[in-house]
Amino acid sequence: MGAFYISVTEYYARIVEVVAIKTGIILTIEEVYEILKKQWPKDVNDPEHNGTIRMREDTMDAYIHHIRYKLGNITSDMRGPYLASKHLFKWMKAGYNPADALQKTGEFASNHKNQKIDPLILIKYLQTELDIPFDYAFDIVKSVAESQEQENYIYPSEVKEWLGGTPLSKLFNAEIKTDGSGFIPQGFLDYLAVNQDKLENIHWRNFERFCAAFFKKLNYTVELGPGSKDGGIDIRAYDDNNPDSPLIVIQCKRHSLSNAVKINVVKAFYADVQFENASHGIIITTSHIEPGGKSISQARHYPLSFFENEDVKQMAITMWRHAGKLK
Repeated sequence: MGAFYISVTEYYARIVEVVAIKTGIILTIEEVYEILKKQWPKDVNDPEHNGTIRMREDTMDAYIHHIRYKLGNITSDMRGPYLASKHLFKWMKAGYNPADALQKTGEFASNHKNQKIDPLILIKYLQTELDIPFDYAFDIVKSVAESQEQENYIYPSEVKEWLGGTPLSKLFNAEIKTDGSGFIPQGFLDYLAVNQDKLENIHWRNFERFCAAFFKKLNYTVELGPGSKDGGIDIRAYDDNNPDSPLIVIQCKRHSLSNAVKINVVKAFYADVQFENASHGIIITTSHIEPGGKSISQARHYPLSFFENEDVKQMAITMWRHAGKLK
C-alpha cells in the first residue's frame, strides 16, 4: 500500500468516521489518541500537532482495526487473509476448491452493486451454479461475510443503513435510549464485553438497560421500569404463557466493587417480590451481596437469586456479538 499526506485533523476525523460507522460508537479525538498511544507510544501523532503528516494506507488501516478491536467490534487485533478460515478448511480436505465458489460469489456481488444481498439467495445461487451442498455454500457465504466484517472499507449498504452513532461518553453520563426493540445499542454491549472493568462506571440507567437486554436475549418478554418511583422493581420479565403476572422481577444495583448490597436491601426486595406475586426475584449488582443478605435469604427460603460482579461480567460476554464464534 502507498503513502499519502494528510493533516492531523483530517487524519483523526477519518478514523472517527470509520469507527463510528462500523461500531455505532462516536469517539472523540482525545479518546482515539489515548487508545492508539497505548499500542504505539512512539508513533502516534499528537492531535495538538497542526501540521501535515505522511501516512501509509496500511498504517491507517492498522490504527482503525486496533480501535475496533478495543471496542469489541472485531475479535482479533491481527489482520490477514481471513477467508482462509476454519469454515473452509474442512471442505478443502474433502476435495472442494473454495476458489471456484469465491469467484462465483464475487460475480454475484458485482451484479448487485450497492445492494444488500440476502444470504439465502446467494447460497441458492451457489448451489445452482456449482452443484454443491447447502452446507458448503453456507460456509462460503459465512466466510465472505466474516471477512467483510473485519475490513475497514465502508460498504454503500452500511452508509445507507447507518442511523448515526452515539458518543462513548454518553454510556457513562446519560441514559441511552434506542428507537428499536433493543434496550441498548449492540455497539455498547460489544464494548462492555471486552471492557468489563467499565461496568461499575456506566450510567445507572444504562446498567438497567444492560440487564434488560440480557433477559431479552434469554427470550423473556421484558418490561423496563420508568427508572424512578418504580417500587423497587427495575425490570419485569414475563412468561409468555402468563403475561399478567411477572415470572421474574429484577432489581439492578450499579455499585462500585467496594460498595456491597446491604442486608436491608435484600429484605426489602423480598417484600417487593411478594407484592408483585412473582415466582422469583433477582438482584443484579456490579458489586456483591453482603454475607448477611445471602444468609438470611437462604435461612428464610426467599425465592431470590443474586448476580454479582463476576456474573455480570459473564452477562456482558453472553451479549457480545461474537459470543460463541471463537470456539
